[in-house]
Amino acid sequence: MMQRGFKYRNIDSSTYHITVKTDNIPVIPAKRIVQEEVIGRDGSYIFEDKHSPKEIELTCELHGHLKYSERRYLVREITAWLDIPGELILNYEPDKKYQAHLSEQTDLSMLAVYDVFTLVFVVQPIAKSIYENDGLTWGEAAIPWGYASIPWGGYQTVFQNITGDTTVDVTNAGTYDELPVIVLSGEAASITITDDAGNSFTYTNLVSGTDIYIDCKNKLVYSISGSSKVNKRSYFTGDYIKLLPGTNSIDISGTITSVNIDFDYRNAYL
Repeated sequence: MMQRGFKYRNIDSSTYHITVKTDNIPVIPAKRIVQEEVIGRDGSYIFEDKHSPKEIELTCELHGHLKYSERRYLVREITAWLDIPGELILNYEPDKKYQAHLSEQTDLSMLAVYDVFTLVFVVQPIAKSIYENDGLTWGEAAIPWGYASIPWGGYQTVFQNITGDTTVDVTNAGTYDELPVIVLSGEAASITITDDAGNSFTYTNLVSGTDIYIDCKNKLVYSISGSSKVNKRSYFTGDYIKLLPGTNSIDISGTITSVNIDFDYRNAYL
């Protein structure tokens, strides 16, 4: 049986002799909802937005075999470790991570043979895969059998030597929409990319030797010169695309000589 625990800022809780005794984790994060009542109308107008951050509550214990003085020393180290925002990974979902920070004051019950305290992490509502480009294979996955739509050999995220209109399949094996960074390299007078949700953008004047980054989350278009980003937004028109859960059929068209396209993303989980 897997011992309850967590990894925060790339340090496992067991490093500090912490055992997680109980946890309280919301299944579905709350949505931001505003209701407006209008005179002369029954009920109210409901405006529903995206999800709010959620709280993960972990009740922890410092191992009872430690001396009282050792536990006091560890508490100081634990405080310094948790004081800085970072990535949180729960042991029973080792393939997913949250952007997190510790919420409110943490009270410590100092008992004769062990200490008990509750950590409340405020996390962004969408968890992300820990794997870089999601070129993931079954041999690498820390996911129970039957719960991931990963084909044998992994799934493709880099497409090379595109010379004309085509359709490529890009898989988001998560449960929530993901906004990728798309890297274009090669040569094209214009290239248009369209997703399954009907979003489409066109980039013009793609020249060999300069990679173009289209960041669909942060809505940026740029190249990189040295350590600086160079704004290329003037060559971009249209909407930023997203990857829906499952296999996405991405349409590519335009006046293309030869282009490589890299979809850089992590699976997203609600």
